[in-house]
Order: sequence, then structure tokens, then C-alpha cells
Amino acid sequence: MNNKMTLNNTSLNKTSTLHHQGTKNNEIQTTSTRLKQQVLLTPATISKNVLDMLHALLDSAKSISVYTIEEEVIEHLVEIWGWVNTTTASFLKFPHKIVYCNKKAYVEEHLNFGKKLASRYRPKETFYHEVASDWIQLLSCHIAQLDALLTECIKFEQWYDRAKTLFSSLDRPSSERPSFTTLNELYEQSLEYPSEYVDLVKNTAQEYIVAYSWIQEASEALTSSPHKQKLKIDEAKSLISRGEKLKVFPSELKLLRQQLRLSRNFASKVKKIKVEKADIQITDLQSFIKEGAELLIEMPNEMEKLKQATCGYCLCRQPYEGFMIGCDCCGEVS
Repeated sequence: MNNKMTLNNTSLNKTSTLHHQGTKNNEIQTTSTRLKQQVLLTPATISKNVLDMLHALLDSAKSISVYTIEEEVIEHLVEIWGWVNTTTASFLKFPHKIVYCNKKAYVEEHLNFGKKLASRYRPKETFYHEVASDWIQLLSCHIAQLDALLTECIKFEQWYDRAKTLFSSLDRPSSERPSFTTLNELYEQSLEYPSEYVDLVKNTAQEYIVAYSWIQEASEALTSSPHKQKLKIDEAKSLISRGEKLKVFPSELKLLRQQLRLSRNFASKVKKIKVEKADIQITDLQSFIKEGAELLIEMPNEMEKLKQATCGYCLCRQPYEGFMIGCDCCGEVS
């Protein structure tokens, strides 16, 4: 605060209390008149000339021994203009450099200062209102724009943190990684942001394309159809391996792992069958054949072994499918 005595409009009439009352009063009233004549401008007409005039008025007020409402208004307007000018040049002119370059704290600090400037406005002071109302409107308009910019900063920061977490998920087991739904949400949100400013936006789009393509391929492989070629076991392993390199954990990856596990269990059970020892019933073989047919992964060797075991032999040696009277080869009956 200025070390001068404070003088309000009412005390202008009490000139008997002032030192060098005549001269000082004239200087104060001259300043007030010039201010009202030259600063009652709309925001659109504010220019460097107005700013120069304000500084000149401040300089002339230095010779006045009291701190007047006029001087207070001038100082306020100079601060407002400086803040507005900085806001336009540094924030609103190139908003992408603010939103996408981690400048949220800078925006918050500048915005808070602008709100403090607005809080100093005293509309009940007639002179203050007459001179500064248009400037306060300009200030309020820029505060609103900066508030909107801060909202975008916060929104982008939240998206960035989530995307960064997703891209660090390879350090975790695949089952603990985010779902494809999370990646899809991040991708849709990233469409609002320019990839030329943020590499993470571009990386998110690329990862989405890779994951989406893999899911389409896996979904096709998991679809059962009588006329569709089944997935070979090597193809299943390759598909699972590529799925495990994704930064998300699609539900299709879990299903493929289950199918691979079922296929391996099936192969293990068939391997234990000793057809030549006739230690298995025909109904058991038929049950194995049905199980193999229901698998989504092709098991050609195992299926061939089972089919061979169910035909062309007598029940006394190996399984035979259908009713027999005698052996086709040796004539033995059973």
C-alpha cells in the first residue's frame, strides 16, 4: 500500500484538513477529470495509448501527498490491463501449448491472481464504477476463458495419467492389465487431442489398432462352425503369444488359453490309451471322439488314433463299432 494519506471523495470537500489545501486539491480534481474523460472506454478501444496515459496519470499523482480513489483506480486498471494482456498473449492465443504441455499449475496461479484483481472492484464507489466497470467486464470475460482452459488442462492431465498407467502395464502379468474397454475409452477420448503435440496420443491410437485387430482375429478363431477350419495348435500358440504382448487383457485371451489347456489335456488323455491291449471300451472311445470334435483347436493325430481304434477289429482283441457275429479275419465269434 502507498504510504500516502488516504483520501476518499467525501473528504475532497474537507479541504481545510489538508496541508497545502488549494494546490493539492486542484491537482487531485484535475487527475479525476482527466481520468473520467479518457478512461471511460469500452474494452474494444483499449490500446497502448490508453496504457501510456494511465502511466502518465500515475506519475503526476506522485506529487500528491494523499492517496486518492483516483490513484487507486488507475493502479487497478494498469494491473488489469497487464493481466489481460498476458492472458491473451501467453494463454488464449496458443491454448494447445498450455493444455498439452503440462502448464496447469501456471494457469491456476495466473487465474487466481486475476480473481484477486476482480475482487478489488468496488461497484458501490460511484467513481470506481464509472471508470472501471468496462474494464472489470473485460477482466471477467478473460477469467471465464481461463477457467475453461484450466478445465481442459485438468481433463487432459487425467487422461494422460490413465494412458501413462496403461502403457506401463507390461511390467505386470497379463491378467492384471487393464481391459480392452479401458483402452477403448482412452482411445475415444484421445481423438480430442492432437497427436502432433503429444506422443502418448499417437501411441494410444496405435495400441488400439493393434489390440482391436488381435481381438477380431481371436474372436474369429473362437467362433465354432461345422464348415469352418479349426485353429491348428501352433496357430493357437502364436495367437496367444501375440495377445500376451498387448498392453491390455482382452477376454478373448483368457478363452484362448482355456482352449489350449483343454486341447493339451485331451492330447494327454489320448496318449495314455493303449488300443492294442484292448483296455478301453468302445463307448469310452466314442466319448473321446466327441470331446475332440467339440474342441476349437484342431487335434488331427489324436482324432485319427481314436477313429482307427473304433473300426475293423474284433471285440476280443480291440474295440469294434457295431454288432458282430464273427471276426472278419479269423472267424472267431463273440
